[in-house]
Parts: sequence; structure tokens; C-alpha cells
Amino acid sequence: MKRIVWIDYAKSMAIFLVVLLHVHCTYEVSKIINAMIMPMFFMLSGYLFSYDRNPSQLRFVRKRLRQLLVPYLWINIVAWMAWVVVLRHFGEDAASEIEWHTPLRGIFTGVVPMLVHDIPLWSLLSFFVVEMVFYPLGRKISRVCAVGLMAMALSLGLYVLFPERISSLPLVIGPSLAGLGFYAIGYLWQRAESVWHINKVLLGWPATVIYILIFSVAFDANGYVDFYICHFGDYLLFFISSLTGSLAVISLMKGLASLVGSSWLVCFISDGTLIICGFHLLVFAAIKGIALFLFGLQPEQITKGLLPG
Repeated sequence: MKRIVWIDYAKSMAIFLVVLLHVHCTYEVSKIINAMIMPMFFMLSGYLFSYDRNPSQLRFVRKRLRQLLVPYLWINIVAWMAWVVVLRHFGEDAASEIEWHTPLRGIFTGVVPMLVHDIPLWSLLSFFVVEMVFYPLGRKISRVCAVGLMAMALSLGLYVLFPERISSLPLVIGPSLAGLGFYAIGYLWQRAESVWHINKVLLGWPATVIYILIFSVAFDANGYVDFYICHFGDYLLFFISSLTGSLAVISLMKGLASLVGSSWLVCFISDGTLIICGFHLLVFAAIKGIALFLFGLQPEQITKGLLPG
């Protein structure tokens, strides 16, 4: 597949924002990132999906098993071992009162709150679930629209009816339903671009200003969003802020890509998003440990605030 330069820039910025989010730098920055970061990833994934490149469902399943589910399992096991031996006993994230086998149950059932050893890994399983559902249902554009709307409706229904239990559903069903809706939007966007070349308007500078203005109003009116536990605040405001915030960042990255051009570093980061997602919390723990035990620096000194983050 030919590289799409602005997609590389958008993916690289998205994973940087994920890392920045998990440094807990400031409440305001975390709120902005949480309002749109996971929908952005799902939209980009939907945009990149193609039936022409994946004509066989069986081969597609095998490919995504290798690319998503296998890394989900082995990275989880590495992170769980580090948690059992060291991390559950130290620092503000210590969880020694949690049974050693609880994360293992979370890994194999896909119940997000149990993944205390490395929460971000839920996303790998979620992307796999979303694509396995989307593939057989999305061959016709009319079905894609129905799939997207139904996924959002189910997500909203579960959120309204079972707000305290939706995050405990197996196979990350809660966040995956919302993710499936944004994945369908990304796929529809790609199909529209291939026919009408709408990106010149959709990702232009005037549109970017409009996205930022709408996002600012919607996210400010909404509460704090935690996508992985399906804490959306007002669902309509969540949808509006997620969509416009994602498009604003993507549009800015497309503009930057046009100015700078292809970069090996950007491509390297873009290709490494899965590894960064899986291991950045362990790297944080190592940095905190080195800072504390070798230099006597409290972790708060290197994580609190935007610039340290």
C-alpha cells in the first residue's frame, strides 16, 4: 500500500497525544485529549480499510489476528509480569490489594477495568473486535451507514440504561460500539474522497478554523470524557466534540505534511504506534524508578505540568 503522508503525520500526533495524556500533565490538557483521541484513531483506521486490499474475509481475519490479537496477548503478558513482580507494590499506581490473577482474567475476557497492569492495551482488542464486526457488514455503503448509526445507538442505549456496568461487558463491547460508529465514519469519508475528492474542502484551513470553534464550544459544555470506560458526559456533545476535534487535528497534520513533506521519523513513529501504545506506561514506570532511586526526584516533579509532560 502506498503511504499517505498526512495519515502518517496524523497517526504520529495521535500517539503522541496518547502518551501526553497518560503523563497526567494537566487537567485541562487531559480533558481536551480525552474528548477526541480514541475516535480519531478509529476514524483513521476506517479511512485506511479497503475491501480491494482485503478481498478474502478469512485472510483478513488471519492478518488482523497476527497484527492485533497476538501483540495484544504477548504485550499484556509482559506488562502483567512487570506489574506482579514490581509495579503493583510501588508508587501512586500501586494496587497490591488487587489479586494477582485479576488482570489475567481481564486479558482473556476483555473486561477493561481489570486491565490494571496496562489499561491502554484494551484498544488493541477493541480494534480487532470492531474490524471483525465491520468486515462482513460494510460491503455496501447503505449498510455502512446502518452499521454506524446502529453502533452509536446501541452505545448510547447501554450508556443511558447501564452507566455503571457498560465498562464491565466482555470483549470491550462498551467502547467498541462507539468505536465502530467512528470507524464507519472513517470508511465513508475514504469512499467519498475516492469519488468526489472532498479532502480539499474537508481538510482545508477554513474548515479547520470551524472545527476548532465547534470543538471548543462542545467540549467545554461537556464533562470529562473517559472513552475506555464509556464515560461520555452528554452523548451528543461527546459525538460533536469527538468528530470536530479529530478533524481539526487531522486537518492541521495534513497542512503540516504539505509544508514539510515525508519524514522518516514521522513514518517510524506512525509504524510504531502499536508498540508505543503497549509499552509507554512501562517506560514511564522505569523513568520514575530511575528518577526516584538514583536521583532522589519524586515522580510528581517529572510528570506534573505540560512542559515536563
